Amino acid sequence: MIDIEGKEHLLDAIFEYCEDIITVKDLDLNYIAYNKAFLKSVIEGDENTQIIGKSVYDLFQDSGSAKIVINNAQKAISELETNCYTFRHRIHGVNKIMKQTTTPIVRDGVVCGVLSVSRDVTREENLKTRLLEKNYQLNTLLENLPVLVWMKDINRNLVVANNESRDFVLNGVDHYSDGVTINMEEALSEVDNEDNYVLQNKKHLRKAKVAIDNDGKQHWYRIHKAPIMMPNNEVGGLVTIAKNIDADKRLEHQRDLFLATLSHDLKNPLQAQISSLEMLYREYYGKIDEGHQEIMELVIESAKYMKDMLCTLLKTCKQNSGIIQLVYSRFDIIALMNKSIKEVRDLGKVKNVEIRFNSQLKNNENMMYADENQLRRVIGNMLNNAINYAFENSVVNIFIGQENGFYIIDFNNESEEISEELKVNIFDKYVCGNPLESNSGVGLGLYFCRKILEAHDGTISLNNNGTQNTFSVKIPILNEDSALITEVAL
Repeated sequence: MIDIEGKEHLLDAIFEYCEDIITVKDLDLNYIAYNKAFLKSVIEGDENTQIIGKSVYDLFQDSGSAKIVINNAQKAISELETNCYTFRHRIHGVNKIMKQTTTPIVRDGVVCGVLSVSRDVTREENLKTRLLEKNYQLNTLLENLPVLVWMKDINRNLVVANNESRDFVLNGVDHYSDGVTINMEEALSEVDNEDNYVLQNKKHLRKAKVAIDNDGKQHWYRIHKAPIMMPNNEVGGLVTIAKNIDADKRLEHQRDLFLATLSHDLKNPLQAQISSLEMLYREYYGKIDEGHQEIMELVIESAKYMKDMLCTLLKTCKQNSGIIQLVYSRFDIIALMNKSIKEVRDLGKVKNVEIRFNSQLKNNENMMYADENQLRRVIGNMLNNAINYAFENSVVNIFIGQENGFYIIDFNNESEEISEELKVNIFDKYVCGNPLESNSGVGLGLYFCRKILEAHDGTISLNNNGTQNTFSVKIPILNEDSALITEVAL
């Protein structure tokens, strides 16, 4: 209620300058005062239009709108309370939505009329309607997605999920996979590690992973986690999309079994070769020339490295269902590069390929924090590829440096032109530069390099120009406090 005693001048000023629509009606709901906005926005009139003494029905063309205004004015008078409401009103051929507040006017304790303040909220209401429509659409999409989707806040509390996804996050029940129930207690530590990685680094995380159900059986899931970025570039939470891929993994089982069998069959004769070479090196069968000792050391070292790779492959295929656990440590990347280059030196000599290594790292930049054994495999694969595909009598250039928080390792060679089709999927599984029947490979080397580098939050790319090729490896400069990925799913 408003007591207007002594406030006539204030009301006059409001009437004159306020952009909101202001009207005053007597107890018969006839107009006794109004401002210019009323003429412009509510009725189709001008300054000569007679308004004082007219009723709402006299001035409103839309009887429905007039009825709403009158009913709320009568309610304000009878109940001595302020009413706030909206109504649709057509003016100048345009449909508008008006928001109006009506309050009784009291003088000397007696109600003498009503004051109404209105504004055009068409834009706001239309926006609200569109937002509601979008919300319904998103909810419908969320409820009917054939994958698990949920959202967590910055504290990892579940805030948005459909019923199926909520049951999966809280209870481990996957309704999309015939009711598989994952042991969430066992999976929780890895889930926390993944969420922490996304929230801290503000980066997407895509990976395949194994989850154990309550019966101890393994199930495969492909997950994609993304940070929710706020306007101030701060993280407001994360979104997770997960899908069971057991069917896909069953299709890969036959190929994996072949690799495991092949690795096992190769391991025994390789061990025999290592034993024979070590006996020769120890001069069990007679003295050898000093010049040959260094070559034999390299051969034995390379054979042992090959045995380690076969054992790792066997362990990966048989024990971990394609999962490699990463072990991070500090090591000298320059020493590792030199060792790897030394191991392939003789391979280069066969094709008269010269290997040139250029480092732009300073002494205090040599110590990398990563999984040394896995990166040794990456570097070995890249060196072997660079030499194997290089033209005879050519040069393979290796470069290492730092740029924008990354180690950059480039492998440059000159070879036959790479087809456009091969460029597109050269880092995919079972993609090979030569036909498989050539026995030069099975197309796993570059795929393996990509998976290991992605696990380190790095990348591998090809820059090709005719016969000139540069495979570029990027590995972030990490430390013991970095949020890390601890496993690789091949």
